[in-house]
This record gives sequence, structure tokens and C-alpha cells, in this order.
Amino acid sequence: MWRTYKNVPMGITEFAETFITLDHGVYIGTDAQRKGTKWSFCTVIVSYKPGEPAVLLKKLETIPITKFRPNKHVPVDEAMRQRLSHESALSVQAADELKPLIAQDIIIHIDANESDKHKSGKFQSFMTSIVSGSGYDYEIKPKAWAASSAADHCTRKG
Repeated sequence: MWRTYKNVPMGITEFAETFITLDHGVYIGTDAQRKGTKWSFCTVIVSYKPGEPAVLLKKLETIPITKFRPNKHVPVDEAMRQRLSHESALSVQAADELKPLIAQDIIIHIDANESDKHKSGKFQSFMTSIVSGSGYDYEIKPKAWAASSAADHCTRKG
């Protein structure tokens, strides 16, 4: 279920009609945090016009950690690739839901680093392929603030 920043239930159609106008940019991002034996995923849709406060819609999903690494025989890198793939897929799903309702382009923010020095950097090309192959423009860190800030905050605070 989609919710506003203040946890008020709101559908994507109502959000688009209320908060997205032609002079607003539309950004979508997803992040995940491990919480005990589960992964908490948060996807955000952000409507933003420079000089004005951003408006956010969020959706939380909790998945057992065993979905991505059911046993110790699954390499850690493979489990991370699957989890990051799921993040990208959730963002694309949200964009697919929103796209018919608005006129402007949607930019998906991917929670991956440019550099292989960071764990997610190894999967950056894989994640960007998922998004671009689905027909969307994207940004990666450090420009991917919808994923690395808004969605990250959501996974930590709910």
C-alpha cells in the first residue's frame, strides 16, 4: 500500500493528480536495509520543483533474508546481486504504474556507486541495464538522492 511521508494511505493516481504538475520533476528510487532476519525495502516516488518542498509517496515491503540467500552455498555476491536486482525491479514497477498518469519523463534513481571500491559498484552496470532496458532514464550515486536519501530514510524510519 502506498503512503504519504506522514503514513497516510494514498494511491498513485491521487498522488499524481494532487502533486505532479508539468513543472515538477518525477523521481523514483528504492533502497533496502537488513533488519534482523528480514530485508526492509522502501520505494519512493518524489515530485520535486526546485525552490519548493518535495512531496513523497512511499511503499514498504519486507522480505525474509532467506529469499536472496537461502543457504550458505549461495555466494554473498550472488545474494547481493539478487537483492539489488529486486530494488531496481521495484522502482521500474512503480514507474510503470505512474507513467500512464503523467506527461513528463520519470527518472529512476539507482542505489549503486560509480566505483567498484563500493560493493554496489560491482553491480552498477547490471542495475542500470534493468532500468534502461525498461525504457527509463536513470541516475546513480551521488546523484541518486531519491534512493540514497529519501528511500534510505524510509527504510530506517518506516
